[in-house]
Amino acid sequence: MSIIKELIDPAALPEDEPELPQPSPEGTVRVHVFAGHFDSEADLFGYCFDTEGPDSPEMLTRDLPGAYIDTNYVATGYGTRVEEALADFFDPVDAANISNGIGDANAVVIVSEHAFGGFPYTLGNTPKLDYVCERFVELP
Repeated sequence: MSIIKELIDPAALPEDEPELPQPSPEGTVRVHVFAGHFDSEADLFGYCFDTEGPDSPEMLTRDLPGAYIDTNYVATGYGTRVEEALADFFDPVDAANISNGIGDANAVVIVSEHAFGGFPYTLGNTPKLDYVCERFVELP
């Protein structure tokens, strides 16, 4: 598609632009679950929370170009703490279903919709993480 057509015809904009999701049901928050394999908990933390400098994003954010992620709203679980992380957010049945869905992954990353700051976003797999699911959880 030509750049001129995109400038003139708003209907010609790419379809994969991030969009705001439908609002979460009253009293709930939307969370997104990712799972992957890391050599250590430090590697998982580094991927999710470390930056190369004060104005650079974390690798997690760089690997998800359709989303800005405020990592204050990201939770992780590694190794034996995967089940604990899931239990912190989900009821036992949902946690078990998600656990079954992540297979042999040794790490989970749970991202609250608040991490996106109200901006549109798109999510998917990254080189280190597979996107597992979206769930609504009750607010405490």
